[in-house]
Amino acid sequence: MAFINFDCPECGHNLEVDERGAGFIVKCPECQEPIQIPDMPTEADSRRPLARTVIPVAAAVLLAAAAAWGFFAAHSANARAADAEAEAATLRDQLEEANDRLEVRLQTQQIQHRSETREQLDALDAATRRLLDQATAHLRALDDTERRLIEESRRDQDSIVRADIKSRLEGARDALPQAPIVGDAEAGRGLQNSGTTLVFPVLLGANGQPLRENAEITAIEGDQVSVRFGGGTASYRLHELHPGVVSYLPAVDPLLLVPPAKRKAEALRLHQLQCARRDEEFGKLRDDVAAALHAAP
Repeated sequence: MAFINFDCPECGHNLEVDERGAGFIVKCPECQEPIQIPDMPTEADSRRPLARTVIPVAAAVLLAAAAAWGFFAAHSANARAADAEAEAATLRDQLEEANDRLEVRLQTQQIQHRSETREQLDALDAATRRLLDQATAHLRALDDTERRLIEESRRDQDSIVRADIKSRLEGARDALPQAPIVGDAEAGRGLQNSGTTLVFPVLLGANGQPLRENAEITAIEGDQVSVRFGGGTASYRLHELHPGVVSYLPAVDPLLLVPPAKRKAEALRLHQLQCARRDEEFGKLRDDVAAALHAAP
């Protein structure tokens, strides 16, 4: 992974960021002024700091060479060449030494920046974990409070059970082999004397077993359903019929599918499932946060 190294234009503080941050605007950690992260420098750009160091040195060398021209003129050609080669070697050594010092400085800044970034991420990780732990404790307290309310409130019990059964009834219609046939009857006749007939080509029981064929629903009283078919009549309780059948029955309270004595236990069971799903979702959130923090450079 490559890093972009640059100085703050306001205070001169040196910064280094991941190349993926190019173009983003951040605050300088030193002066808090907004600055834009430059693009990743090209190879030519990366050599400019070295060029700024080399040019003054080269200029000094030229001046020194001009001043010493009279001395070199007094020697033989071989001596001048040897002296020039020795001088050039000395300059090369000086340039290499300066470049090494610059490289060491840059590496030191990179290491320092990475260390500071890691410390900041560790602090953020610790703070995030504390917040998540507090949120977990609040969820536990909320679960306990909801459970106590359900245990003490018949109204809350009925509301939870009714909503669950209604949802399951609506989803059970597709399981019927055929939808019921809705027809017209003489005024004052038919289902509940409504002038409408409701006939199930196949009337299914609670476990999906066929009960009757061409069964017409003639009356609904509480959790009792009266049926007329080719061979006679019959009566069934709502919980004895398939949920898909019950979903088509008009003006039926879904709560009637659960006996009153069992509604409290059913409400607590549904609440427990809800808490388990909430814990699972929150646990996934914790894992995602932890993974994001550890994946940071």
